[in-house]
Amino acid sequence: MKIRRSIRRGPTRGCMKLKFGKKVFTTSAGTLVLHDVRLTDAKLLNEIVNEDCVNQFILFPKPISLQSTRERIAKAGKKIVWILAELDGSIAGSADLTPYLGRSSHVANFGIAISQKFQGKGIGKTLLKSLFSFAKKNGIEIISASAFADNKKALAFYKHLGFKKAGILEKHLKRNGKYLDLILITKEL
Repeated sequence: MKIRRSIRRGPTRGCMKLKFGKKVFTTSAGTLVLHDVRLTDAKLLNEIVNEDCVNQFILFPKPISLQSTRERIAKAGKKIVWILAELDGSIAGSADLTPYLGRSSHVANFGIAISQKFQGKGIGKTLLKSLFSFAKKNGIEIISASAFADNKKALAFYKHLGFKKAGILEKHLKRNGKYLDLILITKEL
């Protein structure tokens, strides 16, 4: 006689919905539209991640090639959720969410990049709150990220959103020959 065992697993990339859809918000800065990133957005997204004020706080130093941005967009909807933010028709930035697998399938990691000319207008806050709401509806319980220790603006922003420091990876980063710590943050949804 064969005995079958059923193992219940949490959400994985295979069952988490990876398409965000579209949401429209009326803000004091204008009309904010959030939607899934498209391949046609690659050039402008690539310009944002190559802006000095943005690039100094991401893992890959510039120049980040347009081809690598296109390749990453091709993965969106398959392995990651990647949302674009447009303010009055201009691309302002984006945020992505990468769910973990297996015993960590209740956790997802996020990243965000907002163009310097659109920072301070509430776009990042609306973008992340929408992304986190989407994550929670899809079985994610904990959101994690990391930030450069010298990115005080981002760390204050994350604290305002309810994130807590989960750890420090000392000398984990190197920029212009100088070591930097990486701050790990988490938030329960």
